[in-house]
Amino acid sequence: MELNNGWLKKLLGSLVASVILILVLVFIFSGLKRDEKLILENNLKVSLGQCEFKVAVARTAEEQARGLGGIKKLNSDQAMLFPFTEAQIKNFWMKGMLIPIDLVWLKQNEVVGLEENMLPDNGSTIYPAPAPVDLVLEAASGAVKRCEIKVGSKLIQKN
Repeated sequence: MELNNGWLKKLLGSLVASVILILVLVFIFSGLKRDEKLILENNLKVSLGQCEFKVAVARTAEEQARGLGGIKKLNSDQAMLFPFTEAQIKNFWMKGMLIPIDLVWLKQNEVVGLEENMLPDNGSTIYPAPAPVDLVLEAASGAVKRCEIKVGSKLIQKN
């Protein structure tokens, strides 16, 4: 009878380990799909400076905390918008980021500040808004120069 109990314990242990592994893999891959979907399937477009961007909107606190974290590639015509209900000094960081980005601070759709070539780190560098903002745009590094975005530039929603 002990032989059967030992065999049964091993079988049960293997089964539990397999279920845990499957759950972990599902969680990881569902998160990757969600991030990819957030960037690639949103059809909202805005223009800023000399460029037009397809944007995803981070509306919830969870989406805003994650931002572009985990994204491995951002095309030059893609960006993420962070709308806020009221203008305030916001702080951004690069925790979880895999790519460098440019950040555009806006108030009432007008650029009030710029951060260029923000490099991924562990979240230790904090980037405070230069003034109260109600909207932030994150784009691929180099977008500010390439698109000639300057303080005073206007963001225009295309659709």
